Amino acid sequence: MTFDLALKMAHRSNYRCTDTEYQLMWNIVIDQPLSGKLSVVEIGSFMGASSTILGLAARKRGWPLICYDAWATHERFTDKREYEMAHTDTDHCNLFNEWIKQMTTVGLYPDYVTPIVGDSALSGLTVTPSLPCAVCLIDGGHTTPQPLRDISTFKRLVCSGGYMLIHDADRMDVNLAIINGLQLDHEWMPIQAWNGHENRIEVYQKL
Repeated sequence: MTFDLALKMAHRSNYRCTDTEYQLMWNIVIDQPLSGKLSVVEIGSFMGASSTILGLAARKRGWPLICYDAWATHERFTDKREYEMAHTDTDHCNLFNEWIKQMTTVGLYPDYVTPIVGDSALSGLTVTPSLPCAVCLIDGGHTTPQPLRDISTFKRLVCSGGYMLIHDADRMDVNLAIINGLQLDHEWMPIQAWNGHENRIEVYQKL
């Protein structure tokens, strides 16, 4: 499995990230120097494009992917554009079935990916991965207090040397959550800042 092939598979879904961001996700998982029995965690899976990239990369490493999302209707969205996009591109806005369909099509479900349905921050306190987390992508709710709740909940699951990726770092509420949840935490070191529309992901590593 190559990144180019994984990207083509991701594009079968309704994707919201740029190809540059997908490349970053892929590289972080593939090039993670940690080895052994680990896992990859995704917060906010939508219809499965980023899950495809993370899941296929994780499968190459022999790691499972655990995806947390409410997969609800209008309450799931942070702006009108995302809500209308989902209603246009799916039948009855049944996001979870669309995600399952995408994961099955690319050969990840049910053997390599596990969905956890519900509020991500609450679910993360009760349903935790059985294996330490090597890479965690935060891309759930984008308005206060959800970004900070997600970061605070899942950063404790990342093992030493693991990475946390936060998407949409250009949004004010997400940026404030990064400052309060990671920049002020001495256990976390900044690796890469977002740098424009093509890459809105910030990367931190747990010391």
